[in-house]
Amino acid sequence: MRKARVSITALVVLFAVTICSFAATDYYTKFNLHYYLRGETLVSSYANYVGNFPGHLFLPVNTKVHIGRWENGFSVRVLESNQLIHFEFHAQRMGMGVKAYQKLLFSTEEVSYDDMSDLDKSGITNAEVEEGMTKDAVKAAWGYPAKHRTPTLAVDRWVYWSNRFKTITVLFEEDKVISVR
Repeated sequence: MRKARVSITALVVLFAVTICSFAATDYYTKFNLHYYLRGETLVSSYANYVGNFPGHLFLPVNTKVHIGRWENGFSVRVLESNQLIHFEFHAQRMGMGVKAYQKLLFSTEEVSYDDMSDLDKSGITNAEVEEGMTKDAVKAAWGYPAKHRTPTLAVDRWVYWSNRFKTITVLFEEDKVISVR
């Protein structure tokens, strides 16, 4: 009787694990998502550190991922490589909850930037921002700027972070980048 009980319990656990693995939703990144290596952990931040610095990496647009839980925000598992990236999140500084932030970053369908200019596409592919790019292309290349420094994307000055102490300002005129400093 005891062996039967253990076997039934094992089957129930196996069934639950199988169901949970099929229940996970595939998402695609809407924008390049920037992250870096902190010790032995891959980390991204709501501050969205961008730029060329040692250890800087990014997930390209339309990378297929699963979203999970993490005590300081959420985690993203890259399906192709099985990489796990921890996203730090601060609701007060972002002015929204974690679910609302995730809706900005991820989609259940791939996104298309086919209608953008070659300059815009190049910036997105290389995760770089150059003069002449549109706001939509900057958002795709570098993601959303932290809301505590750029409260709305309607303004012509977006502030990104390259680390905890240094910012990069992108200035726009008529929806086009005129300066990156």
